Amino acid sequence: MYRHLHSKFYLLCLVLLVTSTLGGCASQTGGDTAAQQTAPASTAEADNSNEKEQVIKPFTMDTLYALLVAEIAGNRNQHELALHQYLQQAHITRDLGITRRAVLIAQYLGALQLQEAYQTVELWTELEPDNPEPVYILATENIKRGNLDLAYDYSLQLQAMGSATVFQSIAAQATRFSEAEQDALLQRLDTDLETWPEHFQLLMGKSLLLHYRGEHETALKYVNRAIAVDKEELAAWQLKANLLDTLDKPEKAAKIIATQLQKHPDNRRLQLQYARILTRFDLAEAQQQFHAMVKQSPFDADLLLSLALVSKELGDTATATEYFEQLLFLNKHASAAYYYLGNIAEEAGEIDRAMEHYRRVSGGEEYLFAIASLCELALEQDNYPPCQTHLSNERKRFPIAAQQIYLIEADLLQRFHKNVEGLELLNKALEDFPDDTNLLYTRSLTLEQLNQLDEAEADLRRILQLKPDDANALNALGYVLANKTDRYEEAYEYISRALEIEPDNPAYIDSMGWVLYRMNQQHEALLRLRRAMDLYPNHEIAAHLGEVLWVMGEKEEARKVWEEGLKDAPDSQIIRDTKERLNAY
Repeated sequence: MYRHLHSKFYLLCLVLLVTSTLGGCASQTGGDTAAQQTAPASTAEADNSNEKEQVIKPFTMDTLYALLVAEIAGNRNQHELALHQYLQQAHITRDLGITRRAVLIAQYLGALQLQEAYQTVELWTELEPDNPEPVYILATENIKRGNLDLAYDYSLQLQAMGSATVFQSIAAQATRFSEAEQDALLQRLDTDLETWPEHFQLLMGKSLLLHYRGEHETALKYVNRAIAVDKEELAAWQLKANLLDTLDKPEKAAKIIATQLQKHPDNRRLQLQYARILTRFDLAEAQQQFHAMVKQSPFDADLLLSLALVSKELGDTATATEYFEQLLFLNKHASAAYYYLGNIAEEAGEIDRAMEHYRRVSGGEEYLFAIASLCELALEQDNYPPCQTHLSNERKRFPIAAQQIYLIEADLLQRFHKNVEGLELLNKALEDFPDDTNLLYTRSLTLEQLNQLDEAEADLRRILQLKPDDANALNALGYVLANKTDRYEEAYEYISRALEIEPDNPAYIDSMGWVLYRMNQQHEALLRLRRAMDLYPNHEIAAHLGEVLWVMGEKEEARKVWEEGLKDAPDSQIIRDTKERLNAY
């Protein structure tokens, strides 16, 4: 319909379009005679008569019409239509001005992922090969797409052009990729650092990637080299602080950030980093820092949560409660707020209030912890049925978490010596999830405590059918056979296989010591049990070690070991049973 506009108005639109947005653009010639109008020279060109006169080539009528449609569409917020017209005309005309404008529109709309838009950026590099801007766009777009090798190639091109590179951004994105891809990137970084040993971006990129891979000491060396190149670059100091904090040197990390805050007092990221590092060794000062930030941004939910958590950790429950309740008012981080308000109420002995808060937790990282806390309080109050109903409803409401809720409930029932109820629950759970190895393992423990050894063994063997190298199941089966039967050789084989998989696991070493003791190899047993106790001082290991020492005549040492075990668990039933069986009082 636009072709039937009044001719004078139409021509005026064309002139305005050319002069306001595309003046000075070179284009293809040809087309309708009516469209072959020459745009007037700009004021700057008119004032500089000594410069070489620029030749402005006209567009075809079809191109001018398409651009007019695009501009009108843009003014009417029909951005997709505007973008489509510009992208199309960029490739038809190969005009630099149109191409630039097409890319800018695509950037504004976040549409560079479109293949046609991406190809238009490539066209820009052809039309203006010495301009680093489109190369930078291609580099960053390939980082987003995960094409790290191609992004790296474009970054090298930027380096050759003397422009800002993106090696650091490439390394940051590489954390999402496989170890092999990371290895390849590290090799490229090493190769180019040989050529440019003081290249800031290369040094930062390598430090970032090494930090992610857990090579913190080496990463620290590279970030120090980057700082030596550019002492004013804030990102390098922040990375160094993160590395020092990871290396358990929070005081040094905080000192670095404090120094940078003196130079950049209004930098929110620095303020937040400083406060978070302070939580590692100076909670009171961290609280003051979070207070200051909350004063500046009173509705920032993340800051409110941080301040509430630090205050709770300090024992300042009044302040913590105030900010957790503010989060509830804002309907932000509600599950976390309810969970920690439940903690505060529980610590204050307000059990009903605590349980009500725990019931309101409906997601997030705290959800399963709230489930466990609620169930534990119910069992302590000998008021389990309402909690049982709640957990059943939660399994229906969140089927994705059903297995974990079953496990939490079963574990608590076991801890409160309600093994019959626990077995009933696990039987139901395994009807729903028959091959869940965690549920099978938990049921085997319950069956063993109920002295239903054949059934316990069957569950453990089923796990080993599903996962032949499950070290936990191998050890558990070996321990049950060693502790409750005389099948010691068989038990020894299972525990040996578990230790082949995890040779430094103290629980498995304890099992090996126990089966050796049952096989009357007391000296070998003593060596294993001493090592297990050194690795993990635990009341069950103490019970076993004390028994071997007692039988070998080292009764004073045995008593000391049991006393040590009772520090870990004052009500340890296994130590009490062991001493009673040995008449060791």
